Amino acid sequence: MLSLMKRQDPYRIKRSWRDEEMREVRNLGNPLNQSPVTALTLCQHPDCARDVAGLKTVFKREITRVGYELPVMDTKTVCSGSCSHGPFVGLMGLDLFYLGVKKSEVSELLFETLFNNKFYFPRIALDPLKATDSRVIYHYKEGILVSLEPETCMVGLAKYLYDFNALESCGKCTPCRAGCFHVTEIMKALVEGSATAEDLAQLEALTWIMDQGAFCQFAPKVASSITLTLREFREEYEAHLDGGSCSIPGCGDWGI
Repeated sequence: MLSLMKRQDPYRIKRSWRDEEMREVRNLGNPLNQSPVTALTLCQHPDCARDVAGLKTVFKREITRVGYELPVMDTKTVCSGSCSHGPFVGLMGLDLFYLGVKKSEVSELLFETLFNNKFYFPRIALDPLKATDSRVIYHYKEGILVSLEPETCMVGLAKYLYDFNALESCGKCTPCRAGCFHVTEIMKALVEGSATAEDLAQLEALTWIMDQGAFCQFAPKVASSITLTLREFREEYEAHLDGGSCSIPGCGDWGI
């Protein structure tokens, strides 16, 4: 009875159908990856509550089993290890994320995305209220920042997110009004390579004041992209000091 139930398992049947369809394409000598996707990137944290490491293993195993010939890489991530929307899977080549992906969905997700060249809509990160670049996941309330591409300058990314939000400041209180102006100048100097260690210390002080002393929650939201990346990627900020140049191409390419 148990073996009969396994044979009638709809998940096994669907995977069998998918495998047969891909086998026909493979026998014709055609690549299984029919999409623009060049690599998958996953968020990372050593103590991830949603087991992103296990999900990465499942992705690699399924890609090897089928023969998609697609790299799976970790990407730059800021998080506490617990979130309400992850794990996040980036699609390099499409500049989009899947979110909340489960291990049981990996086979179908890869089939739809790579073989059928379609989006796996149950997990696609599309938010009609979000206007920032689709190559980044940013939830300031949860302290989450994920870059789609591993080779991303986090200083340039933090500056982009900061500039995007700082433009909306009402200027009512001094921490936000003065802070937004001076932080903008320092971040510009960092990207250009003209900032000093004193500027970096001032940046930390200003973002702390914006976080703790502003009239409303707007200033903490604006400053969070900088405070998060300073905490986890301080070495990238220091690499920009005193005429230093960013080793990552396109550091200042993020734009509004």
